[in-house]
Amino acid sequence: MVPPRIEAESLPLRVLLVSPETAPITGETSTGRAVSDLARSLRDTGIDARVLMPCLERVDRTPLYRHPDPVSVELGVHEHFVAVLTASHPEDSATAIYFVDHRDYLARGADSAPASIERAAFLSSSVFPVCRALFWTPHVLHMFTWQTAYAAVLARTRELRRGFSGTATVLTTAGTADADQCPTGDPMLLSRIGIRHEDAVRTGLYSDGGISLLEGGRSFVDLELSAAEHASWPVDRWNETYSSLVRSRTRLSKRSIR
Repeated sequence: MVPPRIEAESLPLRVLLVSPETAPITGETSTGRAVSDLARSLRDTGIDARVLMPCLERVDRTPLYRHPDPVSVELGVHEHFVAVLTASHPEDSATAIYFVDHRDYLARGADSAPASIERAAFLSSSVFPVCRALFWTPHVLHMFTWQTAYAAVLARTRELRRGFSGTATVLTTAGTADADQCPTGDPMLLSRIGIRHEDAVRTGLYSDGGISLLEGGRSFVDLELSAAEHASWPVDRWNETYSSLVRSRTRLSKRSIR
């Protein structure tokens, strides 16, 4: 299948929306709808907005373009290979959706092994090598729900010197509902997702005697918004906020990366 044509050469600001769900592909959830509406609104204002999500079991792979080379994802001391599939958004053909496909970590149901905290860490870890494989580095990484918050930690730690020092991060959460849904993992999981004990303390991943990807993300993200705040913002405010965050992050990265 021919890959979808993405007209992006003249679009100055690149934004990647990372979410466990996207409407209407995964149904009409509030998070999925927020992702789709924001991607379309940003595109309408000239921002190169794209979406990255897991290729869940219920996603029809038939119409998706499969990139020829697998992508290596680091999780702990292990290297995993994922397939990257691409399609145009069903509601906006100019917006690309990247599906990260790995049966063990991403395609299974919410109650199956491996643990949900590992699956969330895997999804967050896949963001960066997928971007490198696509030769497309976003100016802004906009994450949705606790399941993608760990990407904010990685952007400021492991990936800082791998091309993402200038990438600003934004996190939209469901407030207390997100905090209630985020599991507090056994500290023994740290080694499985590649975090040292001292780094877990430093990055805020420790919470209530265990590890919390949400709290870790909150410690590093440039901007956090509740779902209600997110819904109230007009698209011009997103444009202004993204641009301001990128300018700030660029100044910081010039001072910190030598």
